Amino acid sequence: LNPEQNELLAVGEGGVLYRLDADSGRLKGKIELASAPTGVAVSDSLSRVFVSRGKIGGFFVLDEIGNVIAAVEEDGIRDAKGIFVDDENHRLFLVHAPYLQTYELPSLRLLNEENLSIPREFEATGGSIQIRPAFDKRRGVIWFPVPGELVFDAKWEAHNGGKIYKIDRQTGARLDSVVFESKPPGSEFGEIVQTHAPFSVEIMPDPDKAYVGFDSGVGILDLNAGEMIGSLDSNLYWSFSANDRIAVDSTRAILIDGQSRIFDISED
Repeated sequence: LNPEQNELLAVGEGGVLYRLDADSGRLKGKIELASAPTGVAVSDSLSRVFVSRGKIGGFFVLDEIGNVIAAVEEDGIRDAKGIFVDDENHRLFLVHAPYLQTYELPSLRLLNEENLSIPREFEATGGSIQIRPAFDKRRGVIWFPVPGELVFDAKWEAHNGGKIYKIDRQTGARLDSVVFESKPPGSEFGEIVQTHAPFSVEIMPDPDKAYVGFDSGVGILDLNAGEMIGSLDSNLYWSFSANDRIAVDSTRAILIDGQSRIFDISED
């Protein structure tokens, strides 16, 4: 939030953002908001912080010291699930389930709204979804994961239909998608099934590939072909676990998944 004072901004419950010391984690103050925040994005070029407003929709705009200076409100009833800034292209993207909205910065003018069928809740995770897209400078696109809805057929086999959308970084328009079908082993009613739903994407050190965090493991996506070409987990298609949140440390050449497992990615 404030690099000169070495501060971090953390999303809290009950309509509160916490100001923390970046080194010690010590609480330095609170910012009271009118709604429970669900995501934070920072524009370094504008010295602005954008906070998605959860169930009331829209987002707040804060200055560099944490004052609310503007709000973009939503007329309909939608959940603002997450918010992302692309400083290089002067764009802000708001996950407004079921839509992805694209705003111009700094004007906050709505440029585009794409219905990506983003679910408000995802049953397999037991709560609200957290989507983490990847900004691809080489291709000028965003790789945007959407887990889809959990649907059962007549045999009680789960079919998810999760996708990763290819989004234009300038316009926010949908260009293409990579579709993932679930591959359940034939589950009985009441069993936990594998849904194969993508939640997060991280560009690899090789800029033509990306890691994809599924609810079932970590996959590798060829960004040129738009196809899955491998995985870091041999149980990618047949296990159920909280692998969806992944993080890449390029300096140490490691990937950490949602189970806090560490993968060596130096050869990828």
